[in-house]
Amino acid sequence: MTLSPLAAAATALLLSSAALAQTQAYVLPPNPYETKDIAAPGAVPAGTKPTEMISFPSKLSSDTKDRLEGWLWKPAGASASAKVPLVLVAPGHTGGGTYSNPKTQFKTLAADLVASGVGVMLVNSFSQSRHDYVIAKYNDPAFGILNGLNEDKSKRPVEASDHLVRPYDIVGAAEAVVNGAVAWADPAKMIAVGYSHGGTAVLGAGFSNHPVNLNNPSGGGRLLKRIFAAYPGCGMDSLKNYKDSAGVVPISLATGTADTTTPPGLPPGAGATGNCTGRYQAAEAAAAANPSLYAIEWWAYVGATHSWEVTASTPNNAATGDWRTKIRAFAVGLKSQS
Repeated sequence: MTLSPLAAAATALLLSSAALAQTQAYVLPPNPYETKDIAAPGAVPAGTKPTEMISFPSKLSSDTKDRLEGWLWKPAGASASAKVPLVLVAPGHTGGGTYSNPKTQFKTLAADLVASGVGVMLVNSFSQSRHDYVIAKYNDPAFGILNGLNEDKSKRPVEASDHLVRPYDIVGAAEAVVNGAVAWADPAKMIAVGYSHGGTAVLGAGFSNHPVNLNNPSGGGRLLKRIFAAYPGCGMDSLKNYKDSAGVVPISLATGTADTTTPPGLPPGAGATGNCTGRYQAAEAAAAANPSLYAIEWWAYVGATHSWEVTASTPNNAATGDWRTKIRAFAVGLKSQS
């Protein structure tokens, strides 16, 4: 029997760490970069399905039809009197699967976090409501965002843009929690995690010059404690967009040096430059000029490709394990903060 790519990736991730070699990552800061060994991952917990689903409006517009879904994983013991941190997850442009059958990487990520007492919400920007809203506005069912965005970017509706629109979806999810939509989640202990198209979305939600923050100086991305963006499209169509931005909250960026889908470049001094190099340098300069903002922390995993979560290889498996460890450690750390 031939395993699907997703099943093969899940199988590979279940191998013991002893069976996999180490790889390396370039790390910034400090500046200049450091090179660190990255341990291969241990066993990944079996995936779990969401426990509930909520609906809430995007912050994109005042149109009540522009609604999103939040797929929730609730840890044992979480309640209105025992609130827990919440990780908001933005999937890539192919979406998170379906509520009844999320994609494997999100089920196993959720299982890992829930086992550590941390809640998860997968922010589904490609819900039926959003799909119907876009089709009604553009009268073109060919957009088909429920099954992934059209690969021809010129045909993508603006309502599905990674850096123009989806940051408003992330903020909409955060505001829904602040307004009590998830009684067991602590609104003061939220982080955002995104992959690919979703990585660009959470990156945009953190940029100081993104309209979601410029027009909401006390909210927006500031509702989050930290942002983790994996293999995003750092160019965001042009480096001119939000070019002077740094983070309104701390931002951790993760890329693969073998990523040919959204080539990131390398940290300054490490080799070829690219969109993420420029984005990192711009944030560094903006943060130096404004102490209230944050430079970007960058982990460039050597040999890892785009979508490392679903493509098995030693560098990809190590990147997956290391990145999840960072997310889990930060989220668990929030539990003890008052």
